Amino acid sequence: MYIVYQGEVRILKDEAEVMRCKVGDYFGERALLTSDPRAASAVTATNVQLLKLDRNAFALLLGPLEDIMKANAEKYESAPSGSRSPEASPDEVRAKQASALQARARALPRIEFGNLRVLGTLGKGSFGFVQLVQDKSSEATYALKAVSKAQIVATGQQGHVMSEKRAMELFSHPFLIRLFATYKDKNRLYFLLEPSLGGELFSVLRERTLFDEETAKFYAASVLVAFEYMHSMNIIYRDLKVS
Repeated sequence: MYIVYQGEVRILKDEAEVMRCKVGDYFGERALLTSDPRAASAVTATNVQLLKLDRNAFALLLGPLEDIMKANAEKYESAPSGSRSPEASPDEVRAKQASALQARARALPRIEFGNLRVLGTLGKGSFGFVQLVQDKSSEATYALKAVSKAQIVATGQQGHVMSEKRAMELFSHPFLIRLFATYKDKNRLYFLLEPSLGGELFSVLRERTLFDEETAKFYAASVLVAFEYMHSMNIIYRDLKVS
């Protein structure tokens, strides 16, 4: 699999250009996913620099993203560039969401609540707290978000919490925090999440005062790509804070 680091690459099928890979795009994942012969040819459109992932690195780093890679591979079967796919129907969107849930169920490990060991506290809020925990079996670490049932009911947030759960169950994307499992007891609801130990972006910006142009572009593009993915799942996020 190749990632475009600099320049542009044309993807050709039957001598027709079906897509063009620019900086940050990738191609060649089909051979790693299925071991099938390549479905298209890659031809440089400009001087290019590529980053390469072999099969072992792909499986180690990108295993949970297999569905995204498969979706990109399907573009090779699409019409030549310039054509626009019709908007997905509600039935197609529901089918896509159901497929995402099935893929998630197959990919995620089963983690028992009683098997989690608390390592420390990551943060506290008005509704609850977040702890860094470790699965005793796999030794993998997670963020465990605990939310007070009483606070949820008192503020009428039941619908919002369930919407959050249903949406996060669909997500499998490098720029969105993954939900691995949910639990409950008498007093709280729990979300077992992918840990994000780099801290909040605001704190990083405050420490640096100013991002250089490339860093700012990266963070802005990351947010944009995450929204693009959510929209493809027919989900709109309405709580983005922009200054």
